[in-house]
Amino acid sequence: MNGRLGALLRRHRTDAGLTQEELADLAGVAVRTVRNLELGRVARPQRRTVQELADRLSLSEPDRSRLLTAARGGGWDDGSNAPRTWMSPARSRSSRRCSSRSRSTKHRALHSGRTASR
Repeated sequence: MNGRLGALLRRHRTDAGLTQEELADLAGVAVRTVRNLELGRVARPQRRTVQELADRLSLSEPDRSRLLTAARGGGWDDGSNAPRTWMSPARSRSSRRCSSRSRSTKHRALHSGRTASR
């Protein structure tokens, strides 16, 4: 998927004398994230993650630029491709009716001095 990024990241990490675990801890990411990036398993890495890794590796500006360019090769994952929750219109209406009934029951219970069963 992104072997160039993986090779660069691995080289910079080993040059810094860090294990995958150490780099992950420094960057605040999971070890699996570092491993998957190095193995080229991530087609569209998150920009923030790659920038954080570059920061923790204390890369020179040219090395940082090369790493970010390699990561950008497949495009950035900005979260916009996250799955969206979808509910059919009929189910959505049904859900609203249930919520409305529940609110109505609670409202009546509050004003009658009883406690709501829901």
